[in-house]
Amino acid sequence: MATSGSAFTATIGNSTPVRTLPSALTTTAGSTTVSLVSGAFTRADVGRQFFSTTGIPTGTTITSVTPGGASATLSAPATASTAGQITGLSITDQSTNVTGSALSAGDAGAIVLPNAVGVPAGATLGSVVPNTSAVLSVPATATTASVTVPVNRPVSGSLYAAAPVPEGAYNLVVVSNGAPDAANNDPDYFQTDVTSSSTFTVAAF
Repeated sequence: MATSGSAFTATIGNSTPVRTLPSALTTTAGSTTVSLVSGAFTRADVGRQFFSTTGIPTGTTITSVTPGGASATLSAPATASTAGQITGLSITDQSTNVTGSALSAGDAGAIVLPNAVGVPAGATLGSVVPNTSAVLSVPATATTASVTVPVNRPVSGSLYAAAPVPEGAYNLVVVSNGAPDAANNDPDYFQTDVTSSSTFTVAAF
């Protein structure tokens, strides 16, 4: 089959995030698992990279995603944990108001972990006034003073396109069907020939 074509431009790599994850990521130091408190990872995220994300080394890629997308596996272990605690909190049964001198702006959006002090697990902290108070998303179930509450503080992150193609010479082949094993299953499948004119080189700028 004779083929013809014309020149076109292709972009390899990108400095623009392909997906943003606002206040959704949770990590554990030393673990290669990253989880989401909202939304889900997809198969399209495999190979994508994190940059400037708290607790995840820059350039770390997603190597796999769990069924349902609640978590993913990282190519390098996390360097920090999003789980922690807030000390000195005082709460009143059936109230959504908590007070404490250790509350900080970074506690906004924190998710309460299982505890025995009367703050429902899964509740989130909002309307934080540093060193003063915060509002629970659900009422407390006990009255306690100066207690320590375990929390998870999700961080924001951005995913970028997979790593740029390594430097070197490549041949460009255009196919009519990019599905796996299409050459054997698609009777109309065709691809362009590999010729000297289809060679291109990837090099540093």
